[in-house]
Amino acid sequence: MSLEDKIHENTLALQQLTEAVNRLAAAAGSSAPVPVAKKAEPAPTPAPAPASAPTQPVDVKALQDSLKDKLKKLFAKSPSTGGKILAKFGVQNLSALPDEQLAEFAASVDAALQGN
Repeated sequence: MSLEDKIHENTLALQQLTEAVNRLAAAAGSSAPVPVAKKAEPAPTPAPAPASAPTQPVDVKALQDSLKDKLKKLFAKSPSTGGKILAKFGVQNLSALPDEQLAEFAASVDAALQGN
């Protein structure tokens, strides 16, 4: 049972309780009604995620070659920053980096080279 369903059930139970209290108050002669909770509405269903545009295939070999040169420049500029980026990705060298992480790694190296 989803959270929305539980909220809906609790709202309905509170409405029924409020109505029962109002009936008792009316039977006892009280003229001030207990505030009534607004009627529960079904929870909206989440919209499906938009289909992403097809991406161009990445040439892994070309990206690795490009990263080798950029990584050499980064280590020449700041060995500690280069080491931190490698450590962030849990590797000691570029060849140990999984292909799935190449794009993110490249962005980190580019940002470091630009001084960000």
